[in-house]
Amino acid sequence: MTGEISIGSTYGVVIIGVFVASTLHGLTCLQAIIYYRTFDKDTWRMKSLVGFLMAFECLQIALCWYFVYHYFVNSVNNPLILLVPIWSALATIPVTSVVELLCHLFFTHRIWRLSERNWILCSSIVLVELARFGVTLLITIKSFKMPLWTDFPDQMKSVTTAGLVLSVCSDFCITGSLCYYLHRCRTGFRKTDTLVTSLLLYTINNGIATAIGDIIILGLFLAFPTSLAFFAVFQLTSKLYANALLTTLNSRKSLRSRLLASELSTNQSPPLGRSFKLSAVHPNTPPPPASAAGLGPIKFYSSKVRSETRGATRNSSVDWSVGKSWMGSFGTKEKNEDVYPAFVKIERTIEIDFDDTPAPSPISPYENENNGDPIQGPRRPEHSV
Repeated sequence: MTGEISIGSTYGVVIIGVFVASTLHGLTCLQAIIYYRTFDKDTWRMKSLVGFLMAFECLQIALCWYFVYHYFVNSVNNPLILLVPIWSALATIPVTSVVELLCHLFFTHRIWRLSERNWILCSSIVLVELARFGVTLLITIKSFKMPLWTDFPDQMKSVTTAGLVLSVCSDFCITGSLCYYLHRCRTGFRKTDTLVTSLLLYTINNGIATAIGDIIILGLFLAFPTSLAFFAVFQLTSKLYANALLTTLNSRKSLRSRLLASELSTNQSPPLGRSFKLSAVHPNTPPPPASAAGLGPIKFYSSKVRSETRGATRNSSVDWSVGKSWMGSFGTKEKNEDVYPAFVKIERTIEIDFDDTPAPSPISPYENENNGDPIQGPRRPEHSV
């Protein structure tokens, strides 16, 4: 059973959608220019990915304007042209699907690195994405066999719904996985947690934007099957995915600048390989007892040592805090552009918590009254590192 198509609610909405898509395409091109000018030292694989992405983006917007010209110029003398699907309009379906595939694979690769190669999770996301891409190809093949736009609701309802549902599932799986593994990167250190929070905001914003776009398309298709309003919104989806990927890449510069600015107030550690000595005294530590002057025994306190690994910025640094525990960090740089394309330093943090439990200690260097034992080498006063 065929439905009736209203020209105003169909082609009027489509041309508005193409105008909005053209505006977003301009923003996408600007993002690509910023990327190539700012990150000229990125790997050739990353540059090739952006190049392929922009090639398909330009092809998609060119196809949009081709079918707009066909319907709004060539149909002046023959209004029946409006009822026949043109090849350029149908070709936007697989082109948009390729852009979505590239973006989803990019973010899946980030999950692969953040999750320490969780192949079960990543394989599941890839399978969902491949299923979505296969359904999109099926939609394209069936669309080219469709004689009129009025046949679309009846012939394409099941496969179109399946493709949109798979796309929404893929968006939520990727966004949820990235948020989970980024949240696990929190260490309790202010600078590191600030970086993680910024990455979480970028991930949530990008994931929600693309998922909401797919949900709107699905809702319009099910609620207004005889209107091409869903097809108008569909022309925006590739722009949302492309901007999500390019925003993720270009945000490295602002995050890097923020971290470097926060490091101006930190102490720089000496070069690796050189010996150095760091000491701190608890503000509540009483002055050294009289035994330090050779008048009595010194009481030594035991300590607990704990180590953990955290991420930091490009420059090596040592952070010390004053309180019940003493903390220091040092480490080396590691270039890991697959997790988050930037320089990341993996640091080993040593934390020493002093307690009040006296620990057995050798004979004090200042006492020589236990069976005439010789005086041993000098020792540190209590509560010093």
